[in-house]
Amino acid sequence: MSEALLPPIDDQLSAAIARATLHQPVYGGRGARDWRRGIFDEIDRDCTILDVGKSSRDMHGELRERAGRVETLDLNRFEDYPDLLLDLCGPIPGDLHGRYDAVVCLSVLEALHDPQAGIDNLHAMLKPGGRLFLFAPFLGKYEAPPDGRYHDLFRFTRDGLAWLLRDFSAVDIYPVRGQYSAIANLLPHWKLWVEAHLGHRLNRVLDRLAEPGMNALNASGYYVRAVKWQAST
Repeated sequence: MSEALLPPIDDQLSAAIARATLHQPVYGGRGARDWRRGIFDEIDRDCTILDVGKSSRDMHGELRERAGRVETLDLNRFEDYPDLLLDLCGPIPGDLHGRYDAVVCLSVLEALHDPQAGIDNLHAMLKPGGRLFLFAPFLGKYEAPPDGRYHDLFRFTRDGLAWLLRDFSAVDIYPVRGQYSAIANLLPHWKLWVEAHLGHRLNRVLDRLAEPGMNALNASGYYVRAVKWQAST
């Protein structure tokens, strides 16, 4: 479709947001762990996985055990990775197009200087029907280290993520925390003192004060599962 025939941008934005499914908030601990570990339910020995920034972290070893092949990608060279040293926002070699069954990209999008280019490249690297597992912050603390190994550039709303992922066929968005617990999480040591001792009981109590629907829109961040379009047979 030519650019002249595209719907007005407001209609395109509204359509992208409407296509994304917004779920109820998950909380740290079991809720968040269940989402992250649910990645393994969709991975088997036939899968080739891209772990961007080695962002699976403590799950990376198990990811390697489960998948047929796991490759890492980063802009910088570290002691034990990456396999692919390149800028995710820049040109991607042709042999990476359609290479991966799944991509894990957790807490990376905010460090990209061009998030849309990064998402477009991840989309290109996925096979048709491939899955993107993403986490991006919204109401979160500044996280860049002082040594400049990476930078903290962006925050993402539900609407912004839906737009960035508009070329995917299915987008499921899972908020982490709700409106008031996300604000509390900005306080010093909230995780270490309050959540470590009380779990997320106080978070849930706080979020009951929010207006209906606001907990899903004002969150610490969002887990996302997105699927690349697959041509029907």
